[in-house]
Amino acid sequence: MKVSAKNVMGLALLTAATARTNPPTMPQLSKPDLNAQNHTNGFNTQKSIFAETSNSQQAEFMNKFSIPLNIASTETPVDLESLTQKVVDRVGVPATSDASQFVSREDLGLSEDARLHIDIGGEGFHEADGVTSGFTTALNLNAQAYDSQNPDISIPNLVQVSSWSEDPPYPFQDETVDHFTMQGAPLTDHNVNEIARTLREGGTVELWIDHGDFDANLEALAKELGSTPRWSDDPESGVVNEFEDSFPTPKVVLQKTTQPENDEL
Repeated sequence: MKVSAKNVMGLALLTAATARTNPPTMPQLSKPDLNAQNHTNGFNTQKSIFAETSNSQQAEFMNKFSIPLNIASTETPVDLESLTQKVVDRVGVPATSDASQFVSREDLGLSEDARLHIDIGGEGFHEADGVTSGFTTALNLNAQAYDSQNPDISIPNLVQVSSWSEDPPYPFQDETVDHFTMQGAPLTDHNVNEIARTLREGGTVELWIDHGDFDANLEALAKELGSTPRWSDDPESGVVNEFEDSFPTPKVVLQKTTQPENDEL
């Protein structure tokens, strides 16, 4: 896996008790043995988060990234700050593993046409050293509370889970999420199961990974979703990679089109 501008899920033990004065750094997983190494090795400059950009830069980003990512203007707008607080109030910090306490769309007051976007391992929108990553439209599901390259900056719109090494469940009820994204992080068995469980019918998954990485799990996810992976570097796929030339991997897209079949007799 190539080094990306995102934190990745790894073996670090990061909890909600992390002290602001001495926050840890989320490790990067290296290919092929997935040993942890410091995420910041691949970058020499600090990232700037969306909240610190000018209004014109924000508008430019939203124009470039929101439409291709299917956040259509006709859908009900989502107040991310308020939505994040509702999730946290329900599931706690770090998020509970008690399925009876997972948050639902009803808990969040989401209408049928409101679109819930979750970025797995997300830290928010970043630009650094020619690499762009992250989203302004997502709640960031992460095990750390602070930016991996600038530990003085809190991750915006954060739903914090326990250490990734513990395979924490996503604190959402079944079929709650409309849109998952993940950039430069491993598509583990656990991620496959949780994405398939929490994604709504008709929902989309967009992963930025290299060809050959996690092929078995990509196939398993496609089967669970009743989908066929479509890659941005396939001219016939029709998939647009919004991060073309600004992020080191292509994008693969899946859509949940059918309920997974029950293999039991």
